[in-house]
Amino acid sequence: MDTLQIISGSIMIVIAIACGVITVLGIRNRGSIFLNTYLWSTKEQRKRIDKKAEYKLQSIIFGGLTLIFVFISIGIFTRIVIMQYISAVLAGIICIYAIYDGTKNMKKREEYWK
Repeated sequence: MDTLQIISGSIMIVIAIACGVITVLGIRNRGSIFLNTYLWSTKEQRKRIDKKAEYKLQSIIFGGLTLIFVFISIGIFTRIVIMQYISAVLAGIICIYAIYDGTKNMKKREEYWK
């Protein structure tokens, strides 16, 4: 194994662990919410936001990111190319879900910004 391969794979594992921690906190409705809806809103708007829905979306997105970084690190360490394809497909699925969730709850989220 090459030194660069070990370093990059280790960095991907650390990122996967960080995303996993955020996922677990989101599932338990604890910790910070790292979504634009919450980050860019004022204190008054944050009181009206449905935090359970935001935690659910955050846990789904960061759970997917955890899987993506795990597959990337496995692909780096084992040099199996299919892992890169799996992570790319997961990234596409997460993007589609985020767009779907954003458009589905558009009316509800517009109320937060009033």
